[in-house]
Amino acid sequence: MATDNKEKIFILDTTLRDGEQAPGATMTITQKIEIAEALDFMGVDIIEAGFAAASAGDFQCIQKIAEHIKNARVCSLARAKSADIESAVQALKSAAQPRIHTFISTSDLHLQHQFKITHEEAIEVIAASVQQARQFCDDVEWSAMDATRSNIDFLARAVETAIKAGAKTINIPDTVGYTTPQEYGHLIKRLKDKVPSIDKIILSVHCHNDLGLAVANSIAAISAGARQVECTINGIGERAGNAALEEIVMAIKTRQDQFPFAMNIDPSHIAAISQLVSAASGFIVQKNKAIVGANAFAHESGIHQDGMLKCRETYEIMRPESIGLTQSTLSMGKHSGRAAFRNKLAALNIDLDEVAFKHLFTQFKELGDQQKEVSDEDIIALAKGQGPKVQQEKGLIWMDGQFIPWNEAQVPILTHGLHYASSVFEGERAYNGKIFKLHEHNKRLHASARALGFKIPYSVAELNEITEELIRRNNLQDAYIRPIAWCGEETMSVASHACKVHVAIAAWPWKSYFSDENTLRKGLKLMWADWIRPSPSTAPVIAKAAGLYMIGSLSKNKAEQAGFHDALMLDYRGFVAECTGANFFMVKNGVIHTPIADCFLNGITRQTVIALAKAHHLPIIERHIYPNEVMSADELFITGSAVEIAPVSQIGQQEFKVGAITQMIIQAYSCLVRGKPFDLADVDQDCLQAAS
Repeated sequence: MATDNKEKIFILDTTLRDGEQAPGATMTITQKIEIAEALDFMGVDIIEAGFAAASAGDFQCIQKIAEHIKNARVCSLARAKSADIESAVQALKSAAQPRIHTFISTSDLHLQHQFKITHEEAIEVIAASVQQARQFCDDVEWSAMDATRSNIDFLARAVETAIKAGAKTINIPDTVGYTTPQEYGHLIKRLKDKVPSIDKIILSVHCHNDLGLAVANSIAAISAGARQVECTINGIGERAGNAALEEIVMAIKTRQDQFPFAMNIDPSHIAAISQLVSAASGFIVQKNKAIVGANAFAHESGIHQDGMLKCRETYEIMRPESIGLTQSTLSMGKHSGRAAFRNKLAALNIDLDEVAFKHLFTQFKELGDQQKEVSDEDIIALAKGQGPKVQQEKGLIWMDGQFIPWNEAQVPILTHGLHYASSVFEGERAYNGKIFKLHEHNKRLHASARALGFKIPYSVAELNEITEELIRRNNLQDAYIRPIAWCGEETMSVASHACKVHVAIAAWPWKSYFSDENTLRKGLKLMWADWIRPSPSTAPVIAKAAGLYMIGSLSKNKAEQAGFHDALMLDYRGFVAECTGANFFMVKNGVIHTPIADCFLNGITRQTVIALAKAHHLPIIERHIYPNEVMSADELFITGSAVEIAPVSQIGQQEFKVGAITQMIIQAYSCLVRGKPFDLADVDQDCLQAAS
């Protein structure tokens, strides 16, 4: 709260007016009232509730807010037009402390090209509009739109005119975010020198963020003599937004040595209001946003975490409690050090001796290299000897046309796809931010849907664009992508044709299908599956359909419980088919053999491997393979988008070597997906001899 012995800075919040002008930030009346009440409770001096003449909705919103707010002044924007001012008057009738904020441009650029009036005509409009507003209330604010590109002498004259007409607050906005801190501070000082009546009013500033200088410009203006700052929660607003209220407030609160001013604002409400505005506007607060971003009080660097554990002030200039957060967070990731990891283990009640600690810390660092953040659940799983889980509720998912937080992507219980398996999906991989065979995967998704009798409501090209945008928004490099389409909840009949088709795409960090990279080098252990792949007349085997994975799930469960990595399945005729989620290859006498994909999915990775083999003149045959042939093979490997190329070293009790041709295919595929050249000259001589 403000104190008597300090000069006061007034805060005008324009989240509900200028903030809502951000494309896509429209809020309901109920949401606006809730935000206005929160701003009032926090101590905001003036709430600009809207632009009464803009729409019936804005008019009604200002009316409602005027009825609810008793402490802050409630303000309506109005152009320098009689009808606009009258609308503001009517909307503010019930306000305990009303303010009318009227404006016109003062720059020659605007006056000549937009308003098409002369300087003299502009002066007349300023005087008339302010005088009309003063007939309703004593508190009138006047703004010189595009002030920072105006002629200083005319701007000073316009300001003096507004003051003489009765304005109590004069706003000098940087409407297009053009000025710089030094230039803006100089402008404020020159106006104070040039306008005779300037000491009779409060000088206000309103800065846009087109050059990223809105807060810096506002602070410079305060130093030069401005005493009201117009800003928005989270900095939302027209184009690149406005000066962020939370940054202005905390800069003044934190640097009292530089800004010895008082404010009515109680900053302990900032975090809550930030989230309230984010939810209402639909604008997610960027993680590295000053003051209110998720990372604002988070520390991952091992050096910083060590300092924080010893003394918070080493790396924090303000306390999270000051804005309403409970505490700082030590984000666990690849940069975290031993001190922070010990602290986290203690918090999780995990007690280890030094040997076990070193082993777990090594695993933790390896996991940190694979994903952005290591959660408490991940650390607990590592301590129990389990693999990490998919990081749900982090980042965004695309669902039915919208990018939404993961935990908001919900599906009704009576969804047809959940009960009757009317769903299809894909598994895609991104390497260094580039998605491998994206177009082919989305074409197959469409084909799978057709096989199940429904149509995906987005084209392949649209799905491609959406997937690439999802990767960008989640800042993913090496990732797994899961698009899925399913029939909705419109009917609980076995038939699905009356159901709406839904589509979602999820993506998360991913390095390896099998968590232990050493296992991949040594080779996987397989067992024979009890379940068999069905005939094309039994199920739509050409589709990547959820229901077809039931027998794969059962087979893999049994394999893992028996100590194997996966299971190799036969088809309905007794031929070798595939593993539970990967295609199968064997090498015999320098020739690669793979089963004909006539009753299981012809994998995109399978097709890629066949093409690679042919490109490098490795003989390859697609044919029916009997189980006994597999047991006499020289080499075995499996392929898939998730598993990539994985050698097989054991089936049942029989062991196989990880051979040279398998290694060559692994190297060639790895180079291909990462956009690197592959040259046979780079492969060792043993590999070349075996391939020949």
